[in-house]
Amino acid sequence: MNELQPEDEYDLVIVLVRKNKLLPVFNILEAGHGFKNVLFMGNNSLGFDEYVKHLPAEKVLFGFPGAGGGIREQVVRYADREKPTGRRRTVTIGELDGRNKERTLAIKSLFESAGVPLDLTSDIDGWLKYHVALVSPLAGALYKHNCDNYQAAKDKETLRAAVRAAKEGGPRAQGPRF
Repeated sequence: MNELQPEDEYDLVIVLVRKNKLLPVFNILEAGHGFKNVLFMGNNSLGFDEYVKHLPAEKVLFGFPGAGGGIREQVVRYADREKPTGRRRTVTIGELDGRNKERTLAIKSLFESAGVPLDLTSDIDGWLKYHVALVSPLAGALYKHNCDNYQAAKDKETLRAAVRAAKEGGPRAQGPRF
């Protein structure tokens, strides 16, 4: 199946779409009354107001997939540190109100039964904001060197600035672990 239909019924819909591409997704999700829970995963430092304008707050929860990627030549490139002898990156999710509900625990169990580790956070909004505060300086250091991580690694001044900027974002006990 290539798309959700309004008459479809799902216990969980996982949305992995860049935030600036969400409007058409909201239209599809609003039409689907059989979608019990919608997990939005990705970078988000602006809060959840836009989401709850389109969907009831009790249907939505948020997270981060614990991996990265991008689009190159119309192809999504996904990066995970999974190796034959290594662990997968941890997925992090949380509820708007910070409580672990029955559905939160069921989703955690679902991911873990598929071999994907999952952490629950009581402050998903703070977690996502801290993630942006951590990643933005690192991305800036890479862009300074035309995305050449080897050149960026040799630039000690830029690396020190990136670390200072990330620290300025504030330490959070529940923030991303890398």
